[in-house]
Amino acid sequence: MKKLLLAPAALAAMALYPAGASAATTATTVMHSGTIVAFVNPAQAPGGTGTIFVIGVIADYGTTVNVTAAGKPSENYARINLTKGGFEVNLTTLNKITNAETPTFSAATCMFWGSGSGPITLSNGTGAYAGITGTLTVHEIYVGVAPRLASGRCNMAQNATPTHMTMQVTATGHVSF
Repeated sequence: MKKLLLAPAALAAMALYPAGASAATTATTVMHSGTIVAFVNPAQAPGGTGTIFVIGVIADYGTTVNVTAAGKPSENYARINLTKGGFEVNLTTLNKITNAETPTFSAATCMFWGSGSGPITLSNGTGAYAGITGTLTVHEIYVGVAPRLASGRCNMAQNATPTHMTMQVTATGHVSF
């Protein structure tokens, strides 16, 4: 019970006094710099919507959508829309690394699972996150079930859509905005 009561106070304190954060003030600009940790439940397909929670120098939450800056579905870029602003994420390097990995697979159940890590970069911030820059290290763990072919065998084709899938994603790194 104490954990439940302390969690909102801890998050509020983190938002007001982020650990490792610094602020440099000029006549017109306040710069923020520090560590963030993001927890993401990603979209399951390009153009779909996922959820994100960010703690640290950014204390906010919102949605993710895998699209290019032009708004077209993409696996290599994401737009993060938080309550105080948003930013873009370049996933290209992370995807090259994780797409090269081979998941563990069970032919009996058609289940597959694996994990991977790699960098992402943040840019094109809006609202409270205008001018954001930074590189985060992403760790993802996933599990899914491949569809079955008419023969009953598992369809492990690259373009086969899993019948069920979940992914846990965390990202940690330093940002400035």
